[in-house]
Amino acid sequence: MKPLQKLWRAIESIPGAMAVQAEWQRQLGSDFNLVATLLRPTDELAACFPALDDPAALPYTVVPHGPDDFVGVAADGGATLTLSKSDLLIYRLDHRRLHAGVATVLGFEHGESRLDGASFTSRIASYRPFAGFCFPVYLALPLESAELLQAAQAISSQCDEPFILMAPTARRLRPPCEVLLKARKACFLALDEAIVADSSKKWAVTPEARQRLQAFRDSVIPQVTKQDGTVFFPTPANVTWSDVRIKFIDGETISIKAGTAAGTFVYAQMGMADGRHARPTKQWELLRSFAQSYGVLTWRSPAADRRNQKRRERLAQDLKNFFRIDGEPILPTDDAKGWRTVFQLEPDN
Repeated sequence: MKPLQKLWRAIESIPGAMAVQAEWQRQLGSDFNLVATLLRPTDELAACFPALDDPAALPYTVVPHGPDDFVGVAADGGATLTLSKSDLLIYRLDHRRLHAGVATVLGFEHGESRLDGASFTSRIASYRPFAGFCFPVYLALPLESAELLQAAQAISSQCDEPFILMAPTARRLRPPCEVLLKARKACFLALDEAIVADSSKKWAVTPEARQRLQAFRDSVIPQVTKQDGTVFFPTPANVTWSDVRIKFIDGETISIKAGTAAGTFVYAQMGMADGRHARPTKQWELLRSFAQSYGVLTWRSPAADRRNQKRRERLAQDLKNFFRIDGEPILPTDDAKGWRTVFQLEPDN
């Protein structure tokens, strides 16, 4: 794997992420071919040209002599530099392509919107580790530390939930910004530590980035391993009710599989324990009755009861709270004379 530090430092160092190709090549060095697809030519010509042999020297001032005849005049009045229109063409970072690439490799859902109060910062994605949990993802391209702090402040003033803030490097991260991010339970990701390129130029996420995202999830999402009280099922974000399979193990325990997630839970963990005596609620009993007939309950069922209408509504809400899947988990049968579970349901016998 090849680190991409030169890319992220160049993006952070070049004002507006706009420069002539020679400047991009100078800063990117051998990494230029890895990221050239992120650069787009504009219709603008530069008014100055970098002194490539001396990065510390002032740039040449460009003087036009014709449609494709330009001269770079050194600041000290020394030797001039012959330039063409193609030399002066400004290349701009393709922000949308960068955002999409970063979102994809880190497992985020790409989608862009502007952030008021920080023109150098955009919301580029959403992080959906499980169904029912969505955290906004922002990318800042600050030139100064004050700008990164400004981005964190702007996000905090407009966003109530925890968020992820990324920047090309951690060079602009200072204690005031770290304190604010910690108070908001936000995750900071430096892209030079999060993304590398393989031999085929394909981006990949680093173990360090995975660890940071895991720590973020642990801090903002209820623990699924807790054995006392209500928990939540780690439902993958793309799962629907028809992807869920529930099988009773005994009168108090079920096994669940939904997409790539699976687990064993007791009724109390699903919010179906009666607070008065900790025994199963009527909703749990109704779920078990549904299971006895593999997800269908009609007036011919042994458990038929007029009170089941309200119990079914409460059962549906308990299931929604536990799985956090959109839509209804229990629907009327085709003849409207009973109900059926949209998910697969099996008894313990």
